[in-house]
Amino acid sequence: SLPSQELQRCQQGGAEITRFSTDKDYSDLELGFEYARRRGFAEVLLVGVLGGRLDHELLNLFVAARYAREGLAVRVLADELGGFFMCGPAASQFAGEAGERLSLIPLAAQCRGVSLQGVRWPLDAADLQFGRALTLSNELCGGAVSISITEGLLLVLRLPAAA
Repeated sequence: SLPSQELQRCQQGGAEITRFSTDKDYSDLELGFEYARRRGFAEVLLVGVLGGRLDHELLNLFVAARYAREGLAVRVLADELGGFFMCGPAASQFAGEAGERLSLIPLAAQCRGVSLQGVRWPLDAADLQFGRALTLSNELCGGAVSISITEGLLLVLRLPAAA
């Protein structure tokens, strides 16, 4: 599902093209993840999987979460949004600008032992529940940010400071 001009540009750039029938039981993203798995990739960067149809966006995030839970490092980029998945036990550190927004979205019934430092509203070994907004739109203080989780699956989203 790529416009012909983009396909041609990819071919001219030397990209490996694999074609599948449009009548299939798997999404293009699932096929891409299986390709990455067969080739032994440890990390996948997803670009262009958000923006468009809500049903596709949600499925793309859930497919990415499934592969992250299976041990693949998955990152998502879309416009000004950046994100990654954390499957516990895991820890991550990064630097950020003051005012930048950070949301932790629980994708498991329970995410246990979630700690978050370097933000306006820190957490210390908190238990987060699926469908709760406790960790939506936190603000970075500027400098180092650390996140850890002992059990569960989180989608971590970084957005620019609110205007």
